[in-house]
Amino acid sequence: MVHEVKDIPRFFGQVAEVLRPGGTMLIAEPRVHVMQRRFDEILDMPGPRGSRSVTGPKVAFSRAAVLVRGA
Repeated sequence: MVHEVKDIPRFFGQVAEVLRPGGTMLIAEPRVHVMQRRFDEILDMPGPRGSRSVTGPKVAFSRAAVLVRGA
């Protein structure tokens, strides 16, 4: 639940320090708390270096995406 983090870019920077190239991170946000627009804003923030967002698995009552870290 990234929306609960006060400094999301800093959080993603910390993730970048520990995520290996090719590593993945699932982001799941509850639909009742996070509207699509806010979820898109979160995904547009700088993620782990060279990461890209891919369609995530279906998570009940949630919006989900997977970040894949590049090399």
